[in-house]
Amino acid sequence: MLIPLAALFMHACRKDTIFLPISMVLFLTGLAYYCYTFFTSGRFTNMSALLFTTSILIFMLGLISEQISQMRFEKSEGDRFV
Repeated sequence: MLIPLAALFMHACRKDTIFLPISMVLFLTGLAYYCYTFFTSGRFTNMSALLFTTSILIFMLGLISEQISQMRFEKSEGDRFV
């Protein structure tokens, strides 16, 4: 299970997509906000959890969109040579 997920991650990193940078920005923002709230008030806030969850969802949507576009590209390539 982890090997295909790692392969998808590496494939997504090589592509020039919009999903990975947005996901990384949200994740780093959540991490920075978590560090700030942990050191100031000693707790994990709902906003940090929301930012972490949103970054994971956007990254997974990017993986799905890459798979769909790859399937469409392979289908169009196959139709051209028939």
